[in-house]
Amino acid sequence: ACNDDSTFNLSNKIAMKYLFFLAQIRLMKISYHCCGVFNLRKTARWIIGVEEIASMLNNMAGALENTDSLCLYPNPFYRYEYNMSWPAKTFLHKASRLFIGPILLGYLANKYEGFVYLGAKGFLLSEFDGRNAEFDFIKSKNKGLVTMFLGTEIRSHILQGEYSSKHDLELVTAYQNQVNPGIDSQAKEEFRRKLASAADEHADTIFNPPIDQMTYIERATHDILYFYPNEMFKPNDSKWRNVKKIKIFHGPSSPIIKGTPLVRAAIKKLRLEGYNFDYDELSGVPHEQILEKLTTSHIVLNQFYAQVPGVFGVEAMANGCLLLTSADPNVEPSLPIGAEKAWVVAGYWNIYDRLKAVLDIPLEDLQRQAEAGYEWTFSNYSATESARHFKSIINHES
Repeated sequence: ACNDDSTFNLSNKIAMKYLFFLAQIRLMKISYHCCGVFNLRKTARWIIGVEEIASMLNNMAGALENTDSLCLYPNPFYRYEYNMSWPAKTFLHKASRLFIGPILLGYLANKYEGFVYLGAKGFLLSEFDGRNAEFDFIKSKNKGLVTMFLGTEIRSHILQGEYSSKHDLELVTAYQNQVNPGIDSQAKEEFRRKLASAADEHADTIFNPPIDQMTYIERATHDILYFYPNEMFKPNDSKWRNVKKIKIFHGPSSPIIKGTPLVRAAIKKLRLEGYNFDYDELSGVPHEQILEKLTTSHIVLNQFYAQVPGVFGVEAMANGCLLLTSADPNVEPSLPIGAEKAWVVAGYWNIYDRLKAVLDIPLEDLQRQAEAGYEWTFSNYSATESARHFKSIINHES
């Protein structure tokens, strides 16, 4: 009887949310109509939003001309300012966002030329249709639409599991269910399928690395562009002078998924063998602390189940650090040309071997590798180059 009551209550909750979702669609259309009546002044600018993920919203808006940033879902680890934002500090703010979202979308669809969506969230509750309703609305108004997926929100656990079994290679999803129980559930997988379907049907352009973020998208996609600010590229040559101890740094956002236990095992074994270095590890700290640590680090150990360098990897190379990470151009074909020379490819099974080999080479060779990573990253992921590449893709596919 208890189970029956729980199921009944859950069904009622879902039904109520769905009715609210339908009301949001109606509110979005009313907002659009009202803004049209008042002859809202239009602009050729684009909106980028609506969630801050790993500084991508801030970086993209700063790099792309004729764009405005909108953040409805701020990230507690970053302190950025946006053209438009909605605080999330209290329940009242979070609840009111459910009404503000559809009103904003109606307003923005009147005023702006196009939309760039980062991640999975939208202006409406998207769990029912993967944003299909709002995408359909945007395209019905002849607006541009770009989707850029950034990882967990789109990555299929089923498809990555099949790939891992076939190629004997663990990918990011291998341990996610241990740190986030239920992330591999049928309901979550179905939501990812809906996200992929909505993008497939409506988006003009989709950014999504095909192996690292393997999903149900059927169309051709583009690699992630990181838009890392030009002014944040700091080679810090001084840290390579008069080096008494090599400084190794690991800054995992999610230790299990990033391979931290394997990193610690490698560090322990190297110390037992007599290698003398400083090792620092930070997790769950403000972004400023991570950047400060990178300015003095020589070697950075990144993530070891992923097939892209990630924002942290880009930050490390932009700060003149030698990077070890698992991203392998032989696995992820969308990586820009020359990636295999930008960092030291290290899988989860050979972190110790790769780090030992790096520590065995002369300091000047370590610095040369770090410089190669710095130059490659600027040529491919800096704000200037990412913006140029982005505009080239959009202009070609529009």
